[in-house]
Amino acid sequence: MKQSLYIYNNGDLKRKDNTLQFTTYEGEKRDIPIERISDIYVMSEMTFNTAFINYVSQYGIPIHFFNYYNFYSGSYYPRENLLAGQLLVKQVSHYTDYKKRMILAQKFIEAAADNIYRNMRYYVKMWKYICNRWICYERRFQRPLQ
Repeated sequence: MKQSLYIYNNGDLKRKDNTLQFTTYEGEKRDIPIERISDIYVMSEMTFNTAFINYVSQYGIPIHFFNYYNFYSGSYYPRENLLAGQLLVKQVSHYTDYKKRMILAQKFIEAAADNIYRNMRYYVKMWKYICNRWICYERRFQRPLQ
């Protein structure tokens, strides 16, 4: 499971043997597997090189920078794998292929039916709850016939 990496200590961040290595200015080293990182938050002074940036970009990991007072300064976002033109071409290929289009349509219908079913279950439970409360209220305040 990927997790966010928060860095609060000053130091160097670089690529070393297909992992990330964080070295503090005091000399303490820490190796971090890149497969576990979803994004990096830098809250201190940091030094890194282009090899690190290229490696992080291959895995699509954004880096967010904050100043001394933990106010947001900016971000580095790697280039997206599917650019708008490539995405449009894939969408058109699914639209023109009848089988792929029917599979997508079936998935949409299944999702809508599942949502309808969940809503019905929720409101049936709520209706039972409201009816039970109303019956209890009626019994409590029921007046005898004259």
